[in-house]
Amino acid sequence: MPLLCTTAGDFRSDTVTKPTVSMGDAMLAACINDETGDDVMREDSLLHKLEAKVATLLGKESSVFVPTCTMANLLAVGAHCGRGGEVLLGTESHIFVYEQGGASWLMGTPFHPITNAPDGTLPLEAIETALLMRGGGLDCHHPVPSLICIENTSNRCGGAALPVDYMDALGALGKKHKLPVHCDGARILNASVALGVEPARLVAGCSSISLCLSKGLGAPLGALLAGDKDFVERARRLRKAVGGGMRQAGVVGAAALVALEENFPKLAADHARAKRVAAGLSAIPGITVQPRVDSNIVYFALGADFSVEHWQSRVGNGEVDKTVHVPHGTLLSNAFCILLKELANCKAGTYGTTKIRVVCHHQITDEHVEALITGAKDVAALLSPRKICLP
Repeated sequence: MPLLCTTAGDFRSDTVTKPTVSMGDAMLAACINDETGDDVMREDSLLHKLEAKVATLLGKESSVFVPTCTMANLLAVGAHCGRGGEVLLGTESHIFVYEQGGASWLMGTPFHPITNAPDGTLPLEAIETALLMRGGGLDCHHPVPSLICIENTSNRCGGAALPVDYMDALGALGKKHKLPVHCDGARILNASVALGVEPARLVAGCSSISLCLSKGLGAPLGALLAGDKDFVERARRLRKAVGGGMRQAGVVGAAALVALEENFPKLAADHARAKRVAAGLSAIPGITVQPRVDSNIVYFALGADFSVEHWQSRVGNGEVDKTVHVPHGTLLSNAFCILLKELANCKAGTYGTTKIRVVCHHQITDEHVEALITGAKDVAALLSPRKICLP
């Protein structure tokens, strides 16, 4: 069976984006023009430019460049909280699920997880209840609440863009209880575009915010952590302690400046393609797509009729011309992705037994989207109990 797409469509994540030629040119120019310097000594002029640009973009006094958004979140927790200070955050949040609990065991800050609503928000009443349980930090039996963390967009809640009204209300709740609010804004620019709200306005109620440069923006690496000057200075000091002090980092800072200029405007197209993916997948019997697509992320689930055994029986009966190795015991989601890669030259990410994630980014084209949808139809037929007739 011929591949449906001549170039591979990698939908696993927007972290797979690669630097563009213009980014490479900017990195080379940074070296030729001697614009880089030792950032620990604060001598890198390109990083100064990048940090100032992002601080303005996010409406904060200052920002600091770090290698990854995970480090940015780690430093945010450490700079806001003393050891033993409790962090209230979502059960579906990246900080809680995907960062090894690093803020707890490196910064000494216990987590107080609160169940996210399906739209990615942390219910304000649930936060109030959690704070009431802590007795305002006066009861020696409990840790002292010190920080609220929110993620926008919320990855595990389908890339949900948390609206400005909610972000304002969360910020007001933090002020009421004298707690800073940190926004894990790895994809905050996606949220901004999805909502039609300037990034600075969206995070106006937050004390700090992280921004990833290597996801949809496509820079080779890096993130920034923004807040007031005192907070950023504390974070900068912690950055050195955890190994994030860098030397001529303006080389990658140059690429980041290009990414902000060239790829920020492309996020709307990523969102449009994600909506097309969702519509196409929704039309396939047995596939359930998340009810709402706000940004560039689409999750879908495979129904009970699908099974790896259906594929293997078709191979055994000679119903399909080409045998793809799908071992016995392979999870259904993994089998779906193996077949999708073979039939459509498209990659997707698995989440558990039956759930799959698709992420659009600036290196995903309309051709990739059509190949993914057509390939998903063919794979669904191969894994379903009904008879098929594929070319």
